[in-house]
Amino acid sequence: PTQPIDPSHCGVVCLGPIQQGKLESFLKRGHAIQKFAHAPSLKELHVYNQVKTMFRNIGWHGLLRVHELSYKVPIAEFLSSVYLDHGILYFRLMNQDYEISLDQINAIVGAPTENTFGPTDPIQGYFDLTWWTQLTQLHPYVSNAAKSSSLIHPVMKVAHRIIASLVAPREERRTISTLELKILYAMTHPENNLIPHY
Repeated sequence: PTQPIDPSHCGVVCLGPIQQGKLESFLKRGHAIQKFAHAPSLKELHVYNQVKTMFRNIGWHGLLRVHELSYKVPIAEFLSSVYLDHGILYFRLMNQDYEISLDQINAIVGAPTENTFGPTDPIQGYFDLTWWTQLTQLHPYVSNAAKSSSLIHPVMKVAHRIIASLVAPREERRTISTLELKILYAMTHPENNLIPHY
């Protein structure tokens, strides 16, 4: 049973008090614009082709097509209603019920699928300390102190920023996590990650 339309809900019809509470909470929060790789800027910096090659090397080049700004009310409606059950994502959008599989979502947005590199996949010859030293000429690698500003090559800096914004989003993007370091390695060593890229 749906609840009566509440003007403070910006037209969203809630399916019960749980969604209503979540929606009200989300609508009160500050709203940040989605971060994405801005192709014109990357081209102006003359790094777009190199960054695109790195993402293509692990089958993630679809992430570079993400360039939409976000909208507060639909996002709040989606987040207040979404739940996952047996690999199917159920949600409401524009007062309609929807369901979609995780594989379908990945295919739509060009995100990684089972045939692309996965962050938990093993990589032959990968050692974080050795790779960090190659990237920065610094010793040792300590994840909570590894600064992205230490990366020497500008393409690596841009690729890291995209990974930290889109793949595993977090507020603090000045450091390089062990996962991000591994992804950078896979991007630059496609022959070692044993993934069918094309």
